[in-house]
Amino acid sequence: METIDLLSDLQKYISLLTSIRKDQLPGYQGGEFIQTVSLSYDTITLELDIRNNQNENKRSFSRYLQCGFLIDQQKVSLTEVYCQINDQEKAVKDFILKKESQEGDAWDTRTKENLYNKEILRYLSIADEIAKKGYLCAAGDNYRPGYFSKIIVTDNSIVLEQVNRWNAKSLDHKKDYHLRDLEFRIPLREVAENKSGLPDYLIGQMLIHFNDHSSENNKHCGDRIREKILEEKARF
Repeated sequence: METIDLLSDLQKYISLLTSIRKDQLPGYQGGEFIQTVSLSYDTITLELDIRNNQNENKRSFSRYLQCGFLIDQQKVSLTEVYCQINDQEKAVKDFILKKESQEGDAWDTRTKENLYNKEILRYLSIADEIAKKGYLCAAGDNYRPGYFSKIIVTDNSIVLEQVNRWNAKSLDHKKDYHLRDLEFRIPLREVAENKSGLPDYLIGQMLIHFNDHSSENNKHCGDRIREKILEEKARF
């Protein structure tokens, strides 16, 4: 599936987390909430972190809420609810289940909304074309439901990760392993927070980090990805 279609399906969960944030936690005064929704293989995760600004020289974060969902046969089911304040867990769970009963539990709604402007859509298309070079390229590259191992949506950015660690931790495969990281960071706001340092590549406003420390016999996929990055950068 193309990433824009997956983002359209995720919009229901982005809206759900926003609703939890506003309806279930309206009086919280302890700090700023950081909202994150991610999709990784068959799992959807909703997270609210608190940014604590008590120390002006150092920002700290703590997990305030986390909800997990499992995609199985195009149906999505709630598997986890964690709240920093235990007494809130039941209310949040009931709120989610009520929403599910009203809106349904289907994963692929078939109703695709265009949520992003032309610039974002262009970046998503470029990221897909680059990521396709690593999709089903070698062992460990069987990503789903799209071309990435993880799709992350925050208030500020879309992050797309394609990570392959096949045999990387195996002592029996010291000369046959994959250790490859590809990450795209697409800002959703004019000034998005960049936590990933200087990019290896920059296409417009899209930051790309790529490294391949795979064994020598498994470099061909990384070479294809790097060539495609340079091609898309030149074309842009």
